[in-house]
This record gives sequence, structure tokens and C-alpha cells, in this order.
Amino acid sequence: MHKIPCILHGENRVGIKLLTMVLLEGFSAIEQKIFGHINSVKERIKAYAVSIENMFNQQILGDDDGPGQWSIPMSDNGKMVGAITLDNNCIRLILNNFEMLINASISD
Repeated sequence: MHKIPCILHGENRVGIKLLTMVLLEGFSAIEQKIFGHINSVKERIKAYAVSIENMFNQQILGDDDGPGQWSIPMSDNGKMVGAITLDNNCIRLILNNFEMLINASISD
């Protein structure tokens, strides 16, 4: 418990934290700006989640011929991101395409 984690575990934990923080920012922006043309907050959350999942599965973790199968883990109330668990290879792919994720999640 008191030992320093290896560099791979550290890289994975930092990557998951960065991903979680950007997704949380996207979910909080739903209330105000992202998908503002949709009236229902629940439908905006669903539209944001679908757009992020499509980005991950068709551009980051896969392509049109071989899409990935990742979905956003949601909290019990369905309004926030839940605990994310990904292996180090997936985190590296995500961080290599992090700007795309930021553009989709942060409106400014």
C-alpha cells in the first residue's frame, strides 16, 4: 500500500483521471451550452454520451470497418460519468487524440 506504483500504473492512473475530468466537464457543460438545441437535459446527456462513444469507437479505439465497443460508464442517476477502467494501450490511444475529445467536451 505504501509503495510507489510503477510507471505504467502511474501513466494509466493519470490518463484515466484526465479522461474523467474532461468527460465531467462535458457533462457539466450540457446544462448550458453543449447540444443547446435539444430542450430536455436527459436527451442532451444522451446525445453527448452517444457522440463521445461514437468518437471513441469509430475514430480513437477503432474505425468504420472495425469499431471499438467502449461505452461511457454512467452513475446510478444517469447524469454523470461513473468509474472508468481501461488498459494502458487504450489510455495511450485516447491521450494521443485528446484534443479531439476536448473539442467535443468543452464549448469555449
